[in-house]
Amino acid sequence: MGQRDQSVNPAWVLLAILIIAITAYFIYDDFFRETKTILVASYLKGPIEGAEISVFTLAENGSKGQLLAGPVSTDKYGNVEVSIKGPPERILVESRGGSYYDPSGRIRLSNNFAMHAIGPSNISMLVVTPFTNFAAALTGNWDKKESPAANLSMAANVLVSHQYNMMSIISVAPVDVTNSSDVTLSTYYQRRYGVLMGGFGALAQKFGVSPDELTTALAKDWSDGVVDGLEDGKQISMDSASGGSAITLPSSAGLADLQNAIDGFMANHAGIANAKGFQILTDHVPFSPAFYIEEMTLPSWVDGEYAEYQLTAAGGTPPCSCKLKTGSTLPQGFKLSEDGVIYGTGTLSPGTTESISPPFTVIATDSSSPQKSSELVLRITIVEKPPVLETRDILCYTGQPCEVSVVAGVTGGTQPYHFIDFPPDKGTYPLDLMVWQDGFLKGTPKSAGAYAMEVCVVDLVGWQDCKDVTISVEDKPKPTPKDNGNNNHGGTTCEPGHYATQCGGGWRCCLNGWVCCDGQCKPPSLCMG
Repeated sequence: MGQRDQSVNPAWVLLAILIIAITAYFIYDDFFRETKTILVASYLKGPIEGAEISVFTLAENGSKGQLLAGPVSTDKYGNVEVSIKGPPERILVESRGGSYYDPSGRIRLSNNFAMHAIGPSNISMLVVTPFTNFAAALTGNWDKKESPAANLSMAANVLVSHQYNMMSIISVAPVDVTNSSDVTLSTYYQRRYGVLMGGFGALAQKFGVSPDELTTALAKDWSDGVVDGLEDGKQISMDSASGGSAITLPSSAGLADLQNAIDGFMANHAGIANAKGFQILTDHVPFSPAFYIEEMTLPSWVDGEYAEYQLTAAGGTPPCSCKLKTGSTLPQGFKLSEDGVIYGTGTLSPGTTESISPPFTVIATDSSSPQKSSELVLRITIVEKPPVLETRDILCYTGQPCEVSVVAGVTGGTQPYHFIDFPPDKGTYPLDLMVWQDGFLKGTPKSAGAYAMEVCVVDLVGWQDCKDVTISVEDKPKPTPKDNGNNNHGGTTCEPGHYATQCGGGWRCCLNGWVCCDGQCKPPSLCMG
């Protein structure tokens, strides 16, 4: 009898390896792929409460793909947090229905009305507004006509942001500029976006249509890439808010008419918004997603300080060269280099806090054959030196009211200053303590431990500076029986050689000759300055 073959069939080995690999992939996919949490802010004429937020993948033809998260409802501020696991390169967020506040009352939106925003999967906050809806409509059109590319959605966001002179339409949450308390704690670009939204609402009122109806009409206008009141050459109509006959969308609605509405809105809310001279581009911007300049707006120059900024191009064949369009001029003190660097020193007029230059046009050209070119209209903004915040670390005690300023000092900016806190990137936020607008930390902590928060100062114009603050919460110290006759204060009795002093939000026993600084007892030499 012959010996049985004990060798292993290579085909079975390969099959076993394949099965293990597939199993490992799905285990990794289910348990180990990174989960991202994204804050979505939904905004129409104001924050949309109760909007149903859903997150989808974006198909190559620009349509909705797989559902990644939702639907979940926004809170009264129009916000909601959604978590998505292992997202694709770009995501589509849909906001459907909900309601917003209007001076005439609470306006409820039909579930048939939806707004969209498209952004990269690694974004931490994605805003949904009429303007992100325009970019989403444009992306869908490009996806159908251009070769599928992940950067088409970003190109659409850049174009719409640039047309309306916004730093970003997808990552800046507008503020309700009719609410003075909200404006006080908002940033410069949140206020500008709020002015843009306010003008949009005023335009809808002028046309006699609802803001959602105007949103839908202008999204159709934007979808073909030309803002002219037409969708692929066909007129766009809107339903009248009064129930009358349909209204034809004017060719100037998305640009010149909107600028006029913004100007009128600013005239009524200039003291609240603190965002003077807000100008959109009232001529259509020539734009190709195949080659364009990525900047939406330029960062501001600080009064009297030299700075330079490198323009960047997307697409095309490097290297690229830049020049000013014939007839365009830079403001005094600024130049443009051939490789796309804008540099110089700006100077404010006495008594002013901001200066915005007339627009100038930069032309970028790549090295392909034939060459591609792109135009970009920019303005240079010069501002007073933004505020610089200095904070101090804080000591509080459990069960004892804590009221102490976290602000060591603020320099620069335009007073008055206001303060606000946020959870830190690292560390645990103290739930029983919060920073008030005057910079004082207030509350009664319940648990001892080390905590952290990010504190920001916001000045009158909306410029801000943020710093981290460490908060130590200790158990309330127990009085000791020893007393030297003159060191009992606030219920705290100190041992001889020490004295009781109010320090770090409570009473502490400091060594004689030592002083309280930064919430702790220290030798005077360590507290100089």
